[in-house]
Amino acid sequence: MSAFSAELATAITQFHWLRPWWLAALLPGIALALLLARRSSNNSHWQGVIATELLPYLVEQGASTQRQRLHWWLLAPWLCACLALAGPSWNKIPLPIHKQQTPLVILLDLSPSMLAEDVKPNRLTRARLKLTDLLLARQEGTTALIAYAGDAHVVTPLTDDTATIVSLLPALNPTVMPVAGNQPLQALEKGIALIQESGFANGHMLLVSDGLPDADLPQMNAQLADISGIKVSVLALGTEDGAPIPATAAGSKGGFVKDKQGNIVLAQLRQKPLRTLAQSNGGLYRKLSTDDKDFEALNQLFDSADSEQSQQQLQRTFDTWHDSGFWLVLPLL
Repeated sequence: MSAFSAELATAITQFHWLRPWWLAALLPGIALALLLARRSSNNSHWQGVIATELLPYLVEQGASTQRQRLHWWLLAPWLCACLALAGPSWNKIPLPIHKQQTPLVILLDLSPSMLAEDVKPNRLTRARLKLTDLLLARQEGTTALIAYAGDAHVVTPLTDDTATIVSLLPALNPTVMPVAGNQPLQALEKGIALIQESGFANGHMLLVSDGLPDADLPQMNAQLADISGIKVSVLALGTEDGAPIPATAAGSKGGFVKDKQGNIVLAQLRQKPLRTLAQSNGGLYRKLSTDDKDFEALNQLFDSADSEQSQQQLQRTFDTWHDSGFWLVLPLL
């Protein structure tokens, strides 16, 4: 068997329609052509009243034949259009896919101090709104969300479905955390594990918080120093003057959180350790703003050209059926 015969046999075997439902449109076209052809036939009108042997001499046959042929000529482009829309196909073509993925892990502080109301209505609500804006503006890359208080939990692993993360944000508050406290170090460890276990050597982290414990900053810097390529940015919330922490965050029914001496605790924004963490690890430090400049600057960093090393390029080839219906456009024209 020649190569041409083999290719022809393969094409016949693989022939199919990509959109076969368009073939149903052939039926009304054919039915309409038959109906018009029948109605235009002079013979069908006169054969009941004129003798058969006289009919050819009394009725002009040429005009009738031309009218009948016109219906079939009108049917031809209808058939071509339907067949083209049905998508005849008999061979596959390789389709390369290139996708850039920049991993971003958000570390959201759910410690009781995030309910302080020095920014209205409170720090946590403003953080959720700002993260919603950031996620909706994020065009490419995968994103994960980790919530932490006295311990850390992965809310969503790395995914490009930012809408799901946005839908989960309203349910996150200190009361859903099993243990109250402030353990960003545990959240950082889980974030690093998410990036590395997903096959990325580099990535970004965004810490959304109002402060760090004094003992955690050197440990966090030491852990990041052993891993090159992971940048940490910070979105800080609150004011340096601070505000009382509602007792509801600690499980009480009302009032504010107090220390052992009975004094109301003021949750203050401690900018210095947060700023040091970001500057020491290649990230940006931004304080919560009333406009979009904070998350726009962060998104610009996440998508910037200098983060190309933190992008994983997926190079895969998929076979897709080639639509050959365009060839029928020529006879259609």
